[in-house]
Amino acid sequence: MGRGHSRAIGNYRITFLVAIVLGANPPTSGDSKSRAPGSQTDTPAPSLRVDSDLVEIPVTVVDGSDRIVDSLSPQSFSLFEDGIEQTIAHFGSYDGPISSCVLFDSSGSMARKLQRSIEAVRELLDSAVLGDEYCLVRFDNRPETMVGITDDPARITAALSRIYPAGWTALLDGITVGIEEVKRGHNSRKVIVLISDGGDNRSQQTQRQVKRLVREAAAQVYSIGIVDTDDRALFPTEVDGPTLMRKISGESGGRLFVIRRLSELPSAIERIMLAVRHQYLLGYYPQSAHRDGKYRRVTVKVSPPKGTPKVRAYWRAGYYAPSD
Repeated sequence: MGRGHSRAIGNYRITFLVAIVLGANPPTSGDSKSRAPGSQTDTPAPSLRVDSDLVEIPVTVVDGSDRIVDSLSPQSFSLFEDGIEQTIAHFGSYDGPISSCVLFDSSGSMARKLQRSIEAVRELLDSAVLGDEYCLVRFDNRPETMVGITDDPARITAALSRIYPAGWTALLDGITVGIEEVKRGHNSRKVIVLISDGGDNRSQQTQRQVKRLVREAAAQVYSIGIVDTDDRALFPTEVDGPTLMRKISGESGGRLFVIRRLSELPSAIERIMLAVRHQYLLGYYPQSAHRDGKYRRVTVKVSPPKGTPKVRAYWRAGYYAPSD
């Protein structure tokens, strides 16, 4: 991104936050598209970045069956900033290593789901490619970093066996620590895998604070919601969890997956990793290039070729402009 361009005045990297959230609602989406991300290219990792006035936005596109669509041309995409259409100056994709932080809810409400959730994380680790990095943060009453950023997934696997369920759910505090930990990764593409029952009943951070943090850190949130009606009856504080995670996911350009059986976790992990590793990258020079530090809202629309199925797209909702 921005290769061959003048000095960088700001750097807003997209951090991918994958959340396995128990009890969540379907993801929000927008219309968007770009060129085939499946192919190898020299384009740097998709991230929200300002290089001089260049802004780059990663976009994920899926069809009606929720399968990745990675063969679109630049002509399929339109991009708007604060309602004004922008000219797409750069179009590409990325297939490279990722820095990931597993954020694991170890509160008491996770007791019945703990083992299957751990197995899902192991499947995530099994999908690692050369250069991938990982860290592990667990949270109940408060967050704790169990393993700092490392290129050895075996350290994460070993630490998972030391997780046990107890206490309340400081979900927002966990996200805060997870973002700070994954920022230490060496790859420009970053993922946080959050495994939670979706609610928060202990955090010191507020939703407003975490929303701002996600925007500033360019954190892209992918959520998996395991809907458990029994737990929702036993733990009424979890009812608001889906709304919370849907908001964070949508703001960041990620997604929320709904799971009704624990056996569906491996499939959800696979879909998340496909989405993370197959994204379009749209770059543009904002028509309004004021260096005022204000938040700019981004909208992407996709118009697939005639005769092809409809698609859905997911992209980051915006970015903070650099300031003098």
